[in-house]
Amino acid sequence: IVSSADGSRLAAGSWGGGIYTSADFGVHWSLMTNVDCVCMASSADGGKLAAGCGSGIYTSTNFGVNWVLTTATNLEWKSIASSADGSKLAAVAMGGGGIYASANSGANWSWTKAPSTNWYAIASSADGSKLAAVVMSGGIYTSANSGGNWSFTSAPITAWTSIASSADGSKLAAGSWSGGIYTSADFGVNWSLTSAPNEYWGIIASSADGSKLAANVGMDGGHFSGGIWTSGYSYSAVTTTTGTGGALSGGPGSGLKLVYSGGGQFVLVNKQGSLYGL
Repeated sequence: IVSSADGSRLAAGSWGGGIYTSADFGVHWSLMTNVDCVCMASSADGGKLAAGCGSGIYTSTNFGVNWVLTTATNLEWKSIASSADGSKLAAVAMGGGGIYASANSGANWSWTKAPSTNWYAIASSADGSKLAAVVMSGGIYTSANSGGNWSFTSAPITAWTSIASSADGSKLAAGSWSGGIYTSADFGVNWSLTSAPNEYWGIIASSADGSKLAANVGMDGGHFSGGIWTSGYSYSAVTTTTGTGGALSGGPGSGLKLVYSGGGQFVLVNKQGSLYGL
């Protein structure tokens, strides 16, 4: 699934279910095409979309209404990334397919100088100049010229599954099936193991400034072990007021149980964790 910068426009693809889009934060969804795909990318406004599918790479320039099969080689596409304006695309393929890039919204594609290996995920800066890609059971590579040249970073060799980038490309975060989550604040020159538990990490996402991350736990031995973890979020106190405008906030794992007592009033039965506004 991919999102516009403001979160209002979403696009989701599936293997066997086609591509759906939403223009209202996911309240309503519309099937746009029956093409099967495994990865997607979106421009910041949600207007330009790209999808890596079983029959090649498809693109749309009108919010997913129409789709065009591009000239990209038909490979086992695993991940695709886009610049904020949707003009620069980069896609990785498994099975030694390499990394391909486009500078004209997918109209034409070129094989980059990245090694032919088992690529698994790729991330892009907002301007499309800085790319970072991970190899399953390998390392992490970066490019500072839209894929023209690639550098092998100091990241450890492990079963990398995902990577995310800040808007300027300086901050990277990568997840592994067996080695935890690593971050870099200097475009991959140095890497640090975070405090994230040693889980089977799947997809990872980053805020534009790179300070907030979200990642899910994928499959453990073929079984979904589940869970979504976040990092970098802060919680501030909110004062509760009478009526529907009242609000409460709390930290992770917090909760409460209320019983309606009539007359627009609720009685607190119990609570747990850190809650603000009570």
